[in-house]
Amino acid sequence: MKQNNPNIHSFLSTFRIETLEDGVFSIAMTLLVLNLKLPEKLDQSVFLAIVKIWPNLITFFGSFLLLGVYWFGHRTALHYIKYADHVFHWLNIFLLMFVSIVPFSSSVIAKYYYDRGAIILYGINLIAIGLTMYLQWSYATLDYRLTEKDLSPVIVRYAKIRCIFAPMVYLLAICLSFLNITIPLILYTVIPIFYTLPVFLPIWARMAEKSTIQSNVIR
Repeated sequence: MKQNNPNIHSFLSTFRIETLEDGVFSIAMTLLVLNLKLPEKLDQSVFLAIVKIWPNLITFFGSFLLLGVYWFGHRTALHYIKYADHVFHWLNIFLLMFVSIVPFSSSVIAKYYYDRGAIILYGINLIAIGLTMYLQWSYATLDYRLTEKDLSPVIVRYAKIRCIFAPMVYLLAICLSFLNITIPLILYTVIPIFYTLPVFLPIWARMAEKSTIQSNVIR
């Protein structure tokens, strides 16, 4: 008699993913502070010494906010994603791998902010995180693969727009680095503002609604 052999790895809960995610993000965000160092012997006031490490300070605050944005975005996504399969788990592993690199790439750009290679490295790191989150969300919501069937198309589009916006700007920043070094640094610094300030939430929502309507019309 033939027995059924169910695949126990087909659908699992997202609980362990959230636990691992919280751990990796918290460690990566904590490691960022290691880039803030003052000389052991000061020949000036502490205040002036702190001012002199302004690249490290800006990189710390910018990278910390960016990781906070990514953590909050992924946490929100997992609110709608009810299950996880083999592909989703491995996409998450790659996401966390890219997140764990941020302390390194941020330390490089803090020390060599005038170097195009450092700017490109940091940008590629952030692009990898954003694109992986976009792939995760697209995979999970395609035909409601890992979500509830009644998930609003507007929410799906809303998250996609927010996921892809930052990588597009980072790609632009990398391209602009061949013309000017300062512009990419400004773009890296201001991007978190569009995700953290509540004033931008209605703008994201209108973009998602408009994009959903246009998509339905095309279909």
